[in-house]
Amino acid sequence: MTNRHLFSLSRVKVLVLAAMLLGFSACEERIESGQQQEQNQQMADSRQTTTNENAMSGDTFMRHLSNPDAATFYNSLYANFTPSVNGGYVDGVFFTDYGHNTPHGWYYGSNNVRVLNRTDGPTTDGTATFGVDNYNFLVRDNATWQTWQIQNVPADEYSSVFGSMTPAVLAQRARDSLTVAGASADYTNTIYNAILSGDGTWTAEGNGKWTLDNSQMKLVSKAAKVPLRYSDFGLNQGPIRVAGAIDPDKYETSSYIGGMSANRTDAPSTPMRFFGTAVVSVMPINDYDYAGARGGLVGTDLRTFTTDSLAATYSYGINADTLTMRFNGWYDLVLIREHGSEQIALGFGAYPAVSDFMTGKTKWSGNENTFVNAPINKAPNGIDFSSYVSESENYSVYVNISEPLFYGENTDITTGLDYVYCGAPRRAKASSSSTLPQEVVISGEYKEYNANNVGGEILVTGLEISFAFGGMSRE
Repeated sequence: MTNRHLFSLSRVKVLVLAAMLLGFSACEERIESGQQQEQNQQMADSRQTTTNENAMSGDTFMRHLSNPDAATFYNSLYANFTPSVNGGYVDGVFFTDYGHNTPHGWYYGSNNVRVLNRTDGPTTDGTATFGVDNYNFLVRDNATWQTWQIQNVPADEYSSVFGSMTPAVLAQRARDSLTVAGASADYTNTIYNAILSGDGTWTAEGNGKWTLDNSQMKLVSKAAKVPLRYSDFGLNQGPIRVAGAIDPDKYETSSYIGGMSANRTDAPSTPMRFFGTAVVSVMPINDYDYAGARGGLVGTDLRTFTTDSLAATYSYGINADTLTMRFNGWYDLVLIREHGSEQIALGFGAYPAVSDFMTGKTKWSGNENTFVNAPINKAPNGIDFSSYVSESENYSVYVNISEPLFYGENTDITTGLDYVYCGAPRRAKASSSSTLPQEVVISGEYKEYNANNVGGEILVTGLEISFAFGGMSRE
């Protein structure tokens, strides 16, 4: 080898060595700078954490999750939320409502993230309460008693959007909502004219009235008792009060499920069984206050029931899966879903001999345990669900069942950037086909309405049910 080649090679080595030293120096500089920032942040966090731990010492809400602020939860079909964590404790939620139209009203939903701050102190029963300031609108035609509502308008959006809205504009909004919901032309015109006849002050119920509801949203977490590590399930009580109930502190209730996104897994590739607990809310409704209106449906009571610990089971099979929930003091619910055909069957059975609530038997399209088509759809909040709808003049049923959400231990750890020595590790979603889930959460809702002719008047009665299940594998 010539001196020229030796000189070139030595020069390359020097350049490589210099580059490596510069690289390490740059990393070191960033680390030192980051360490100082981290120390400052740790001091600030330490002060905040100490204060928060003193205030929330002993709180159990979502403490079974190692990173609740890295979890996403799906509240029924029209909302989702992520917890806000301070000092290791959940002190609020980032909550997003998605609006939808019904034949009886417009659930506003801003589709924007709302920050709901926690309003209760430390709780040891796995619950947490958050403040919600909503405006609600009610209009009633005094001649026909037809009613229509707007619900869930945040206070700031009421001020900026609805506060100065003229009767003509609001009447057209109502007509648009009712048209989308498929309401009858007579009902739509009645509500439109009732709002249009208002003077814009919105203080008289006959032409529309806005009220501020300083309410609450209470999340009831059930996962710690299973116990789950990566997911959670439970009930969301609020913020709409059960208007017809004797107890003024009862709130309309829906279910929620979800967990830490990094621990989400695919469905198992082999049959598995999960053992857990389920909770259900049951709300009878009627329109006795506004008979025949098809608009004044209100809850007359609301109760919740749970299964014994690890008494609810979910069996995942190759061709179908079965969820069995035996509620104390209420029906047993059995849900069967066929994977390929998108058919489901729902059964209400084994009503307890001793119970003081809802002794009448719930219908299932007039024939329980019959399989019906329930196509899988994407809900506004992002969850996949199976949906069955049967509507007639005198009887209607609506069933929505979430796709199971599976979670497990994530062992797939990769570096943040390729070929960077100081790149921070990052954790990827546990979606490997070889990963068997350890946990599963499922939610659903069942709504049934009956119209009966009583003394020449059509009275509508019904039942609204929401349930959630969480289980762990024993494989």
